[in-house]
Amino acid sequence: MKFFNLLVISALSAALASCGGDGPLAAAGGQVGAAAVPQALTQMNTLLGSFSVNANPTFPAVGGGAAPAPAVGASSKRVGFADCLTVSPDPGVDADNDGVEKQKTYTYACNNIAVDAGFTGSLNGTISMLDKDDTVKYIAGGYRAEYDITYVGSGPQYSVDWADKGYFDGSKSGRSYVYQSEFKSEGHGVERGEAFEVIYQSTWDHKITPDADAVEVYDKGTLEFSGFFRMQGQFGGAEIPVFNVVFEIDSQDLRYDYTGPCTTYESGSMTLSDGAANTVKITYACTTVTATFNGETVALLNRRIGGKTPIGSLY
Repeated sequence: MKFFNLLVISALSAALASCGGDGPLAAAGGQVGAAAVPQALTQMNTLLGSFSVNANPTFPAVGGGAAPAPAVGASSKRVGFADCLTVSPDPGVDADNDGVEKQKTYTYACNNIAVDAGFTGSLNGTISMLDKDDTVKYIAGGYRAEYDITYVGSGPQYSVDWADKGYFDGSKSGRSYVYQSEFKSEGHGVERGEAFEVIYQSTWDHKITPDADAVEVYDKGTLEFSGFFRMQGQFGGAEIPVFNVVFEIDSQDLRYDYTGPCTTYESGSMTLSDGAANTVKITYACTTVTATFNGETVALLNRRIGGKTPIGSLY
């Protein structure tokens, strides 16, 4: 199994109240207004984009030190916890030599570690990785990551407490690549002098089916996406609207073709519906992406400049 840096979630997401319960999300709830939609989409895109959806798993980073994980965001403080990490088994078994070991558990027992001048961090919990069939390479053999991690950090104008729990699962079915995830992150504290209290939560299913003549998985094909995304509270600063919503997400006839000029999905759309029947629709046309809220155009913030929309991201 490859090692990946563990990068603690930051207060990029900010204060959240309770909505949606503690179990997997199963229904839309709350509501969002037109003015809040651009920021809502930005937050969702950031989280969805933090999960690497590919045939050869390279889970995104979550701290410093060695730790693989489906990450949950980014942080202003990188932390080194290699000296308080236990890996079992070590060495592990990787019979198919695909970089994903048959089974591996990373246990952190790190308390009051000096992170930077004036900053300390404590990281505790486990991350488990599994190759479902260690005789078959990459996603064709299936893989799964489960994590249950807490982080406490302190320093000048910085005091945070995060708890992250969930899983990321990938497998192959016929020509299709199937991904599932349930994720929840709760945090509170002060960063850069601003107080926050956060709950991020998502439950989703994702299927990629490359065309029969595609040379690589992500050359061209179809994409199906469904699930729920929970966000509440104030994200970032006082100028950003307060959220209290669970979106239901669904895709319609999404196609991708990155063998030619397309910089985003070739065609199709994604819809996000809240608990009051408000609907955000994102429409793709090869090189353009547009969004509407109940039929009225809304802006897309932080559009990617150059490159291509990663498979699984909103834009």
